Amino acid sequence: MKITTDPFKDKKFRDEFLFREMGLRVGRQVMLNRKARGMSVAKLASLANIRITHLKSIERGKIARVTLETFFAIAKAFDCALDIRFEKSQSAIDRHLSGDYREMIIKPGI
Repeated sequence: MKITTDPFKDKKFRDEFLFREMGLRVGRQVMLNRKARGMSVAKLASLANIRITHLKSIERGKIARVTLETFFAIAKAFDCALDIRFEKSQSAIDRHLSGDYREMIIKPGI
């Protein structure tokens, strides 16, 4: 068993961390944007044509079985575009460790 002081050097750990982090970031973006628009969970679920329980799960970061179509429906309900981008693993890790989440909120009407 390999022991390291930096767990991110272990690929399996890093990959699992990044997947969980992505889920939490997406869920947080959905929740923050919903609240910024004054929408209830029920209202957003209705506009996106998804179950309330499904939306709550997404907001908690459980995105393993969420389709791209669902994310497009949520973006449409927010009247904004869906932006998917790839970035270096280390950049994502650094952002997480710094707690920089300012770019997550898209203000209504912008």
